[in-house]
Amino acid sequence: MVVEDNPFTRMTLAGTLAAAGVDVVHDAGSAREALSLARDAAPDAALIDLDLGDGPTGADLAVALRRQFASIGIVILTSFTDPRAAGVDASAFPRGTSYLTKGELGDAEALVIALARSVRLAVASGEDPGVAIESSRLAGLTDNQMDLLGMVAAGLSNAEIARERGIGESAVERTVARIAQHLGIDADSRTNRRVLLARAYIDETGGR
Repeated sequence: MVVEDNPFTRMTLAGTLAAAGVDVVHDAGSAREALSLARDAAPDAALIDLDLGDGPTGADLAVALRRQFASIGIVILTSFTDPRAAGVDASAFPRGTSYLTKGELGDAEALVIALARSVRLAVASGEDPGVAIESSRLAGLTDNQMDLLGMVAAGLSNAEIARERGIGESAVERTVARIAQHLGIDADSRTNRRVLLARAYIDETGGR
């Protein structure tokens, strides 16, 4: 099953999988539609966009599908290399979920492999440590650091961030410095560092 709120992308994904020999039993544009169709189709795996627009997220749908079908394979397909950028914590995904970014897709083979792997992970989910998220430059940041980095990318100054968070400017500066160190950013001036931090955030999250 393919679940994607953008009609063109949904049609493209379904067509690509079908051409690769995958039996696409249904495609849906929302979580509600997907759940309704899944009751009849009982799919082996689901390819789900993380951001499904208004309403439940792809993570919400993944949880609901796993409750209905204990061994369904789940692949989250998204433009976000870190799900927190979409407001979703990785712990929200069912165990054995595979996470694939759209930027990694070069051909249909990657999708077919991900779907096959997701079924294997679902069957062995009792032993699997959790969601399989591909590497991201932001993966090692805490939720607090991610939030603060988003504020930097939005153009807020340290003083503005301090007021927003109810902390001192020095605490903001220390956190910004730790984030820069984690990302390997060593600029000569604070201005350049903030530009590079913002660029790193936008590159990894699409600016969201």
